Amino acid sequence: MNHYRQGVVREVDLNHYQQGIEQLALMLGPERAQAIAERFRALNPAFEQEVIAVVFGRTWSRRALDRKSRSLCSIGILSALGRTSALRIVFELAIRNGATLDELTETLLQVAIYGGYPAALDALMVLESVLEGLDTASAGEAKTDARHERAQFRTAGVVEQGLRERRVSPNPSVA
Repeated sequence: MNHYRQGVVREVDLNHYQQGIEQLALMLGPERAQAIAERFRALNPAFEQEVIAVVFGRTWSRRALDRKSRSLCSIGILSALGRTSALRIVFELAIRNGATLDELTETLLQVAIYGGYPAALDALMVLESVLEGLDTASAGEAKTDARHERAQFRTAGVVEQGLRERRVSPNPSVA
């Protein structure tokens, strides 16, 4: 039974909620974590509790994957699904969790192969926007690299499209 459709809100485990707040603050800093929690709370207090408790308290607090690996996995999934709003936060998390620009763009290359070039390009544009928002000296270098990577993705997409258009026969050896 879907409790949300009936308007019944489950109480979240307060321990998971507290773990979630701590995990989010650890990754983004206390002020940014509080701002995110308040934004969700303004939309719907029950939603805020669920997101913090489940996403950050239960999932991000697990130990089998380190935070950087979890960030890169999340980027791949959100990119392939085209969830650019959530992707902004996860790119920020990944950077703060130690992901390098090479790791981020390599993740997006995997997205391009398995999820499609349009999804990877959209994600690359989100990454570029996130990098532009960073107030660090290294962000300038990262932005230039991101533009170069985006150009490589575009070129690869054009080449792939051209190859598909030239292949008239279903048998590749005949094309």
